[in-house]
Parts: sequence; structure tokens; C-alpha cells
Amino acid sequence: MNLKEAFRFQNKLQGLMNEAQSILQDDRNITKTQTTIFHKKVMPELDILYMTRVQKERFTDEAEYERVKNCFVLDAERMKLAKERMAVLHPLPRVNEITREVDADPRAAYFRQVENGKFVRMALILSLMRWKGEQMVERHEKGEIDGLRCPNHKCITNNEPMERYFYTADNGVHRCYYCDTKAE
Repeated sequence: MNLKEAFRFQNKLQGLMNEAQSILQDDRNITKTQTTIFHKKVMPELDILYMTRVQKERFTDEAEYERVKNCFVLDAERMKLAKERMAVLHPLPRVNEITREVDADPRAAYFRQVENGKFVRMALILSLMRWKGEQMVERHEKGEIDGLRCPNHKCITNNEPMERYFYTADNGVHRCYYCDTKAE
């Protein structure tokens, strides 16, 4: 993508976002019908869909949260509206904003997103430690080890249906490949 194409894409995306904001701002009484119309209009245009949960902590009125929390749920039916090569991203863990049936869709990129994010963070930490002059523990190849589990209740392996990988550190301790917690 050259700079001109990127600028056109940014303008198109900004137009869609302005439309989305006006829909949400114009009518505080969002209904399922309105969100369905919105999805039918916007989904075919998207190259990337970044999903997040409706954040309960941002609401001052519990009733308002209860009313809108299920308005933006991505399911297999809505995915039929999307481009064949659209990517779905999500920071994980999810609440109910993406149904589990979407996980099997090749456009669901959120598990790869989480794993790649870990590698980026590892590279940043390594760079900082080298900058500070410290040594990193060398990691060994990841793999499944029978009978082990990650005790970190916030770890993605305990919140999403995915394979659990561990590695053995130089000191012989098995650690979770995703969050680095000592395995049990």
C-alpha cells in the first residue's frame, strides 16, 4: 500500500467511524434492529474489525449497561457479511462479544494476535534488559507437557479454548509459554 492508498483508506475509515459515532450519539436508545442495520452497512466495507467488550465499568447506570451489553455481538451470521479476507482482532479475554463459533473462522486472528503480542513484549523486554546489561534466561522449545496447567487464572489458557504450551527453563522449572507463570 502506497501513501496515497493509505490516505484514501484512512479517509474511508474515518467516514465509517464518523457515521458510527453519529449513529451512537444520535440515539442513546440503541436497539438490536439499529445495530443489525449498522452491521449490514459497515461489515462489507471493513478490512479489519477490532472487537472489544462493552465495558461495564464505564457505565454509571447498571440498567443502561444491561440494555446495551449484547447489542454488539459478532457471530457466524454477521461474519457472512464480511469480506473474505477481513481480519477480526480482539485483546482477549472476551466476555460474550464474539461467539465461540467465530473461533473456527480463518478470519479470526485474535489468538495469533495474542501470541504475536507476547513475542513483541518479549523482544522489548530483552532490548531493555540488554540496554541495562542484564542476562535473560534462555527459553527452550515450546510443547505440551501432560498433566501441567497454568495456575494464573488470568492466563489466556484458562479463559479461552486453546492448547496449553509450556517450556522448561534452564533451572528445570516448567513455565507457561503464554504468561511465564510456573506451571503446576
